[in-house]
Amino acid sequence: MIRYNRVPSREFLCLFKKGNILNCIIDILSSSKHPLDGQFRENDVFSVYYGMTVILKIKYKNKCLIINAADPYKKQISAKDLMASWQVNDIEPNYFMRLLKNYIDNVAVSKQWWKGEGEVQSKWSKMLGIQWNPKCECLIIDREAIICYDSIEEQNIIHRKIKANLRPFRKKIKNNHWATINEGASNELDMFGIGNDGHTIFLIEAKKGDAASKEIYYSPYQIIKYILEWEEAIHSNNKERIIGDINRLIARKKEIGLLPSNAPLIKSYIKEIIPILAIDKRKWSDEVERRRIKCVDLLNDETNGKLQKLRVRELN
Repeated sequence: MIRYNRVPSREFLCLFKKGNILNCIIDILSSSKHPLDGQFRENDVFSVYYGMTVILKIKYKNKCLIINAADPYKKQISAKDLMASWQVNDIEPNYFMRLLKNYIDNVAVSKQWWKGEGEVQSKWSKMLGIQWNPKCECLIIDREAIICYDSIEEQNIIHRKIKANLRPFRKKIKNNHWATINEGASNELDMFGIGNDGHTIFLIEAKKGDAASKEIYYSPYQIIKYILEWEEAIHSNNKERIIGDINRLIARKKEIGLLPSNAPLIKSYIKEIIPILAIDKRKWSDEVERRRIKCVDLLNDETNGKLQKLRVRELN
C-alpha cells in the first residue's frame, strides 16, 4: 500500500485556528524575517523549519501538546519552560503563546542550516506556499516530501527497480571520469507542488547557486529518481488514496491560513510531471552547465524523455 499520510486530525487542526493556542504560529510564519516554514507530519506532528533544520516539533496526543526540539535548540535559554508536555485544557493561553513566540524569535541556529540550501528552500516554500497567488507557476504543498509504504520490502522493490532502470546512465557517466555519483535511492523531495489547473505535479529540487559542482551537474539524476517513484505511485492501484490524502492536506492547510483560501486542489487526472531545479541565482561555470545538460540528455535517452520539461528557476 502506497500513501501520502501527513493529514492532521481535526482535533489538532482546530488548535491552529483563530483564537486557539497554536494560531500564533501561523502569524509568526507569515511575518517573520527569518527563513521559517511550518509543515504537518505523520501522526499529528507539526514541524517548524528554520532553513533546513527543524527547530520545533509539536506532537498532539491524548489531548496533550508535546513540545520538543533537537538538543542544540531545546537547551537554549529561550526554550526554558516551553519544552514539556502540556495538557491542552490546562494551558494558560497568553503564557503559553508568550513562551512559544519568545522561543521562535530568539532561538540561535547555525548558519550552516539556513544560509545555504535551507534559505533557498524556505524562500521558495514561502513564496509559492503561504504567499501563493494565481499568477504563480505552481503551488507548493509540502517540503521534504516522502511517499510512504506499508513495508520496507515494498519500498525496496520500487527503489531497486528505479536503480536498475538507471544503471545504463551510471555506466556512461563513469566513463567521463567525473566526481563519484551517489547511487542510492533519493529520500526526501525538497518540495512538492501542483499546477494551478490541478492536473500537473511539480517535483522541485532546491540548490544554492554556488553549491559544489557535482551537486549541480548531478541534480538531474537526483530529480529523475523522484520522477520515477512518483510515477509508480500515481499509476498504482493506490492513486485515488494518494490524491485524496494530498487534497485533504491542502484543504486543512487552507483552513488555518498555511495556504491561501483560493489555492487549487489536485485532480484525479494527472496530465504531466514537471521537474524544477529551484535556485537563488545561477553561479556555476559553463563547464558545470555543460555537464548538467549532458546528464539531462543521457537521462532522457534512458527514460523516454522524462526530463524534457526540466526547468531551472531563479528567485526574483
